[in-house]
Amino acid sequence: MNNNIQKYLDNNPDNPKYLFHGSPVLMSELEPQQSRDSGGNQDNVDCAVFMYPVFYKCVPYALKRGFIYKEEFGEDSWFETYNRTIDFPYAVLNNRDIDMDAIGYLYVFEKNDDMIKDPLNYQYRCYHSLKPIDVVQVQMKDYVDLFEIRNSSNRNIK
Repeated sequence: MNNNIQKYLDNNPDNPKYLFHGSPVLMSELEPQQSRDSGGNQDNVDCAVFMYPVFYKCVPYALKRGFIYKEEFGEDSWFETYNRTIDFPYAVLNNRDIDMDAIGYLYVFEKNDDMIKDPLNYQYRCYHSLKPIDVVQVQMKDYVDLFEIRNSSNRNIK
């Protein structure tokens, strides 16, 4: 376990020292990427590095390859309870099986003036490339309890 995780968990979302970004891909530097919003909220569409001041809130993005859509379950959905709240659950997954061996990465950045907070929620954006001060590898089996999972055929999840 990364020795810094506790200080990242203790980060104050209202006055953060650190911002986090989750990805299933290991990178040395993050570049702005074009986002899209499946709900049609144009405020979430931008070309930026998106970050959040709560470590656990970025875990769903780091582990997203481990959320396996099963067509026979019905409509595909991954509801994020993401931007407007900092409460559990950190994601609501519907009609997904879970790969308990999936791994991902949380990128840690020291907050600075280039990181712009959305006025309506806790999400931050940066419009240039960023090098993390730390990268934390996460595995699904250690974080699956952060999600509300509906309609899964997995027998080994809660």
